Amino acid sequence: KEFPEIPVHLSVQSNTMNWPTAEFWYNLGVKRIILSRELALEEILEIHHRVPGMELEAFVHGAICIAYSGRCLLSNYFNHRDANQGTCTNSCRWEFNVHEEEGKDSEQYKPLKGQYAIEETQRDGEMMPIEEDEHGTYIMNSKDLRAVEYLKPLQDAGVISFKIEGRSKSIYYLSLITRVYRKAITDLTEGRSFDPDLLGEIDKTANRGFTSAFLISASNRETERFDSPQEENQDQVYGGQVVNERPGWMEVEVKNRIELGDEAEYISPSGQFKFTIDAMEKNTGEKATVAHGGNGTIWIKLDRQAEPFALLSLLQNAKTTPTPSGHEG
Repeated sequence: KEFPEIPVHLSVQSNTMNWPTAEFWYNLGVKRIILSRELALEEILEIHHRVPGMELEAFVHGAICIAYSGRCLLSNYFNHRDANQGTCTNSCRWEFNVHEEEGKDSEQYKPLKGQYAIEETQRDGEMMPIEEDEHGTYIMNSKDLRAVEYLKPLQDAGVISFKIEGRSKSIYYLSLITRVYRKAITDLTEGRSFDPDLLGEIDKTANRGFTSAFLISASNRETERFDSPQEENQDQVYGGQVVNERPGWMEVEVKNRIELGDEAEYISPSGQFKFTIDAMEKNTGEKATVAHGGNGTIWIKLDRQAEPFALLSLLQNAKTTPTPSGHEG
C-alpha cells in the first residue's frame, strides 16, 4: 500500500499450486507468482485461464525437493538450517538405514509389514518412524529437473519467465546451463524447432540424472534416484577461469587438476572451441606439466586471444600424450 509502484513477485516457497490461491494473491496486489514445481502443464494452463492478469514464472532446471515447495522441515530439524530461508542442507539426499520397530537391521529390501523407522547413518540410535508403500519411502533423492525441451508447451500454458535453480552452483555450471536455455529461448522466439544437441551441452555439467518431474505426467520411479545421492559423472569437468592473457597465452585460475595432454574446451559468450593443452608455465616462467585446483593460477598456451572470464572445461577420458620438457609443476 505504501509503495504500489513496486511490483510484487511471490516466491515458490509460498507453495502456489492452484488457481484459487493464485487469485487470492492477485487480489492482494501480487504481480507475478513463481509456481510450485509440483504442477503439471494442465494445471499451469488452468491457473493462466482462471487468473489471466497474473504473470506466471516456472522452474525449468535444477534440483527438485522431495516435499511440496516450501513445506520441508528436514534440514531445519537436522541442522537448524531453514529451507525457506535458502539454507537447505539437502537432508533428503543423505544415506538412511531402515530398521524394524524392534531394532533389527534390514539387510535387504522386502515388502514392509508393521511399523518401521529410519536412521540417518551419522545419527546412531536416533530413530524416526516412517511409513512405506510398495514403491518405497518418500524420504528419498530426486533426479534433477530438465525442461529445456518443453519450453514451447510451457509458453503455451501461459508461462512468461523460465527460472533456473542455481543456488550453490559453480560459475561453470551456471554458465553452461544459462547458455543452453538462452539458445533454446532464442530458437523458440524466432520460430526454430528445438535443437536436441542442447541436451548434450547440459550433460557436460554435474547432475543426478534428469527428469521432467510433474510437468508431463504424474511422478513415478523415473523421477527418483534410488542408488546414490551423488552426482553422475559428466562428460566434462570445470578446469578453471581465464583471469589474464598475453600474446599466445592465457592465465587460468585452476579449479580442478589440469595436465599436459588434456583435451579442453574454451567457453566464452562469443563462442567455444576445443583444443589440446600442450604447454603450461608457472608465473615464474618455469615450465609445468600439471596444475592443481586451489593452488592459484597457471599460464596455458593458446593460439588465439583469450577473453577475460572465459571458462576452461576439461573433457573426461580424453587425453593425448605430450612430450614436454621441464618437470611437474
